[in-house]
Amino acid sequence: MLKKSKLSYGLTAFVDILGFGSQVINANSSYDLEELLKCISQIRRAFEHNPKNPSDKEMHAAYGKSVLAFSDSVIVNVPLASEMTEIGGTFDALMSELHSMAFAQATCIEHALFMRGGVDLNWWYRDGTTLVSKSLANAYALEGAASVPVIAVTDRVYSFLANHSGRAAYSDDYDPLPSMIREYSGVVAGKPITIRHLDYLSIFAREVDWTPTPTNRKALLSLSAEQKDQQMEAWRLENLRYWFAGHARTIEHAHSRGHPASIQAKYEWLAEYHNEVAPRFTNADPACVCVV
Repeated sequence: MLKKSKLSYGLTAFVDILGFGSQVINANSSYDLEELLKCISQIRRAFEHNPKNPSDKEMHAAYGKSVLAFSDSVIVNVPLASEMTEIGGTFDALMSELHSMAFAQATCIEHALFMRGGVDLNWWYRDGTTLVSKSLANAYALEGAASVPVIAVTDRVYSFLANHSGRAAYSDDYDPLPSMIREYSGVVAGKPITIRHLDYLSIFAREVDWTPTPTNRKALLSLSAEQKDQQMEAWRLENLRYWFAGHARTIEHAHSRGHPASIQAKYEWLAEYHNEVAPRFTNADPACVCVV
């Protein structure tokens, strides 16, 4: 029997590790299994499955957020009706959740875990271990069709955010949507694709700041206010260059592992995406260029 209290309407994401299935097939030792388990543990931590921190648990409750994990896959659901949306509305709540997903994706790639996923907005019914959801079915289908290692969003998600009244609270200069969702249309592995996806590189880069170590803080004490700003900006740029250089090397290493051409094309696409974004945040540092 249908329990209406278990039915909600909201945002659902389906995300998994690119190429994990083939890694399982080729696992032939306890070491291989241990590495696979590390991958699963990392993606679950990044997407806050079963958080241990009390503040994280409180935030999950306030958003009505569910995070389910199945092997290498993670499912995230955030309903439109929650304590948080009653306070701040649905636009900022959903944008915050998409931001968290993009941040989790960037964190996973630091560990050479390339993510692919889909996000949809529709109904969700969960009663104990029973789960039936149109938003999940649509997110799963989009993940399969996305082809490249990104978290794609359906037209329904984009239209909801683009036309949301909450977006009008932001001026054109500070409109968060264009800086959150990137549109791509082109050919990958001989197949044309058109997708909107979370611009995880730009989202993550905007969050990078200088590192306030004891040594750095001490170095600022003797500087003027203007000099402090300049020094902190120099440290921030240094951190950005370090991260983008690492991201480039991770893609290059994955591409060098002799995958089939269809898989290689995904890393080549990712290199192009990287090389489009990295110069904007690194003053075009050549060490941050990805060459595949």
